[in-house]
Parts: sequence; structure tokens; C-alpha cells
Amino acid sequence: ENPDEAGRYSMDVEYGQYSVILLVEGFPPSHAGTITVYEDSQPGTLNDFLGAMTEDDVRPEALRRFELMVEEVARNASAVAQNTAAAKKSASDAGTSAREAATR
Repeated sequence: ENPDEAGRYSMDVEYGQYSVILLVEGFPPSHAGTITVYEDSQPGTLNDFLGAMTEDDVRPEALRRFELMVEEVARNASAVAQNTAAAKKSASDAGTSAREAATR
């Protein structure tokens, strides 16, 4: 669509995914982003759609890595608890063996 005198424009689009490319005379094309228009999308500006969160935005990579670290810490804590129990049993067994050896 062509913009009006103030540079505003409007268009009706079918639902789907669109690649938004800015074409400014004298400059190379610039990819502004990808927008998704859903069947139930409310009318909005291009900026609204470009700034809309996608499923990938909901859980950014940093958050995924943090969740993996939390899982690893939980596994390590469980291993520490098991090793602590085993160490206490070994210490107790060593004490028993030492007492038995001292009485012989």
C-alpha cells in the first residue's frame, strides 16, 4: 500500500507469517523482522506486530540455560546427599573396626 501525505499507511492482510523488509530509496533493503498474523489477531500497527512476543521470546535461550543449570544443581545436591550418607556409614564402620581391632 502507498502511504498518505503524512507517511501513514493501512492494509488488510490474511493470517500467516510475513517477512517485513524496509525499502528506502538510496539504501539497500533492510529486514525489519518477521510478523505473524493469527486468525484471531486484533488490528494493530506494524510496530505492534513486530514487537509481539513469539513462543521463542517467551523462553529465551538464557532462561533455558538457567533452567538446565538448576536441574544440574538439583542432581548434584542429590548426589552430595547420597555421598554424605555413604561417608557417615564408612566412618561408622571404620570406628567399629578400630574398636574391634583394639580389643584383640
